[in-house]
Amino acid sequence: MHLPEPPALEPEQAMLPRDAFFAAAEHVPAQRAAGRIAAEMISPYPPGVPVIAPAR
Repeated sequence: MHLPEPPALEPEQAMLPRDAFFAAAEHVPAQRAAGRIAAEMISPYPPGVPVIAPAR
């Protein structure tokens, strides 16, 4: 199994989380969310680790 080097796994931050939270937002189905910027984190609990975060 080939795994990418750690730097290749780091997401690019498109905007600050605070800016994303206060920006205009819209609800989209999960199937259309790929490539979009999340307005806030989604952290299922447990374990409470963010699965979706404001990044691009």
